[in-house]
Amino acid sequence: MANRKKKAGRPPFLFKLAVFLILIISLYVIFRAVKEVDINKLSLEVEKSVKKGLVDADISSDRVIQQYQTEKQNRAGKWIKFTKTITVKPSEVYYVTKNIKSSVRKIKPRVEIQTPKTEKSSKIILSYKGNLLNELVLKYKETGPRIAIIVDDLGNKKDIQDFLELNIPLTFSIMPGLPYSSFFANEFKNSSINYILHMPMEPESYPENDPGEIALFTEMDRAEIKFTLEKALASVKGAKGLNNHMGSKFTADSRATGDLMDILAGKGLFYVDSNTSKKSVAYKTAKDYRVPTAVNNVFLDNRDDYNYIAGRMEFLKKTALKRDTTIAICHVTRKHTARAIREYIPLFKEAGIRFVALRKILE
Repeated sequence: MANRKKKAGRPPFLFKLAVFLILIISLYVIFRAVKEVDINKLSLEVEKSVKKGLVDADISSDRVIQQYQTEKQNRAGKWIKFTKTITVKPSEVYYVTKNIKSSVRKIKPRVEIQTPKTEKSSKIILSYKGNLLNELVLKYKETGPRIAIIVDDLGNKKDIQDFLELNIPLTFSIMPGLPYSSFFANEFKNSSINYILHMPMEPESYPENDPGEIALFTEMDRAEIKFTLEKALASVKGAKGLNNHMGSKFTADSRATGDLMDILAGKGLFYVDSNTSKKSVAYKTAKDYRVPTAVNNVFLDNRDDYNYIAGRMEFLKKTALKRDTTIAICHVTRKHTARAIREYIPLFKEAGIRFVALRKILE
């Protein structure tokens, strides 16, 4: 009887032992499976899923403004971390994030997803056990009308502080051969201030209104135009382009403007038609010669009167709201212009209008 009782007691012990061994083996298999995750393979799979998510969200490859790969290594192994920056409208962020999450969540093992946000961008950060695999930056595309303001006639006086204190992007246009022409060019070249050459050209009213010693005239041949332009550029070193001072007669002359644009094309300079004449062919000619070009839309201060300039600022706002881009010209010599612009800046911003440098419109 005793022997039978002892044999009857063995099965529970063997069962417990078997269960224990199965548990140990299972834990070992799980541990090995986790430990042996190929993190580089996982990173590549995540990148593939991110691309699919972007396609599903209708984000084309031309929206990618920056991308690079970084080699990473730690105890988890070696892998490639992918980083991309794309431009999106704020309204697109939800759909991009949703599609990428949907695509990535199909991956095994499960990848961690974080979506931090700032005022100007959102991120989708993908990692595995704290190891960063993929980072997608969704940079908000600025929308709304843009205005570039050109401040003409720099060179005779040194104090332009009222305009500098506006704290908006301005493009200063410097006259050649004046007492402070080279001073401003050198100062601006070593800073972030945008500037161009304000090139004097023959007006219809010449000689009653004289454009100055360094000026372009319709009677000049190509060699004379080139010589005079280079003299002006030497006075305003570093200028990437120009607009015309006066010039109602010169800009209406097809032969003269053709020679000028041919020279500008060879120098890689842009041209802005100040629009001093309804007969101007300068913009069209610049296009024909493939010179980057634009046209002034609004003169702000033809009269040095605050109420008049304020009225022009109101007109500029209405004009800008009907267009994607608008160019306006004012003059550093006017007493009331900076004040009028300063007081209208908040109204423009409330309307969703952005101030940009001239080069942004020409890009």
